Amino acid sequence: MRIKFIEVAGVALTALVLVGSAYADVIFTQGNDSMSTTNIVVPSGPTGGAPLGAPINGEISSVGHGIVAVKLTSDSDRLIGTSGAGNICAESCSPIRVMLHNVTLQLPEFAFTHISLNPNGPLGDLTFTVFTCRLINNGTCVEEAEPFTRTFGPQPGQNRVNITSNAFSSCGAVPGCVPGNEMITSVTLDVPAGFQSLNQIRLSNGALDIANVEVVPIPEPSSMLLVGSGLMVFTQVLRRKLKHGFGTRSA
Repeated sequence: MRIKFIEVAGVALTALVLVGSAYADVIFTQGNDSMSTTNIVVPSGPTGGAPLGAPINGEISSVGHGIVAVKLTSDSDRLIGTSGAGNICAESCSPIRVMLHNVTLQLPEFAFTHISLNPNGPLGDLTFTVFTCRLINNGTCVEEAEPFTRTFGPQPGQNRVNITSNAFSSCGAVPGCVPGNEMITSVTLDVPAGFQSLNQIRLSNGALDIANVEVVPIPEPSSMLLVGSGLMVFTQVLRRKLKHGFGTRSA
């Protein structure tokens, strides 16, 4: 019975290693956000927008972590912020002269669980790309191999989109959300034809909803296969040892 248990445990552990990040969950909803959130704060400027690729650095006050940095970047537009409102434009917010096309939001050294964004004046479909990691212990988060994506058609007036990972402390209040350990590392909004501005960027800032993490890469498939094979060999060796008894080394 003991041998059988070890054999089954070894197979189960091997399967766990080989499957890795098979389970993940991110929920996208459109419309008003009923969750408790806080606006990020961004500085006003710079005049004419930041150099292409340079970040706009904002911040959010987080329960348990104090002030947490927020970084917004674009690989196609010169970003400019409006003081205190959490709004981002391209080159100028007043008046709008240039359309935004893509914006990425990250919290350096942190992951989060819920974000709400309101793109203003989109000229076509809005595509959201969300990269996540799987929290495996306090401080370590294994990045997922593939991002989550969702596209919404433009709506008259409100285009607010809310993105929730299943590690959200209020996951149960979000339709379709089953509690888990997935956290968000970055969100990118892309509208090929452009949008006027990204307004009222809000995050859930609860003690469990923003976490200071070290994001580590997912093991390469070959590495996982090697580890899994090693575990299977170890299981077989241990099974034989238990069946025939452990030998003793002669003097």
